[in-house]
Amino acid sequence: LERRLGVRAAIGGRHARWGTHNALLALGGHRYLEILADDPDADRHEHPFGLDRDDLPAITHWMARATLPATADVARDRGFDPGEVQQFGRERPDGSTLEWRLATRLDRPCEGLVPTLIDWMGEEDRVHPALAAPTGLELVEFALEHPRPDEVVSACAACGIAIRVSGASVPGLRAVMRNHRGVEIVL
Repeated sequence: LERRLGVRAAIGGRHARWGTHNALLALGGHRYLEILADDPDADRHEHPFGLDRDDLPAITHWMARATLPATADVARDRGFDPGEVQQFGRERPDGSTLEWRLATRLDRPCEGLVPTLIDWMGEEDRVHPALAAPTGLELVEFALEHPRPDEVVSACAACGIAIRVSGASVPGLRAVMRNHRGVEIVL
């Protein structure tokens, strides 16, 4: 990925609950690319966010910032269950702890095109992953495609997210990023 993007990701840490570990790249603002994989040293692997897919590496999921549990409650009232709100955390390489809440479903509604809701719980900007990760990339475009685009749009709208979804025969997420050399890369 470093060769393709022109920027080396920083090790983020381990997610003991799922048996995964990650590396991060900043994409501008509070956006970041999380490179997630099974942790070979973990005893268990739940395969969240499509890590059990046959076509990896690929963009398999996305997250949207939300106020939890309030946003999840509103989504349920609007007819979409974004999942149980749970607290998570991981130890950072410097020994500090990063904590957040997620409303997520491991069944990945609409093949992962409905985002997991994430709440950084008022953490200072200095610890937000997007602000601590290596820079040099900018997210230029993020696109969703699905055979039933209205279903994805409706579920996202229930979560307070207005997004356009294009019709396609196969569900997919596509990101266009520009690196510090001005080169655009499609993932």
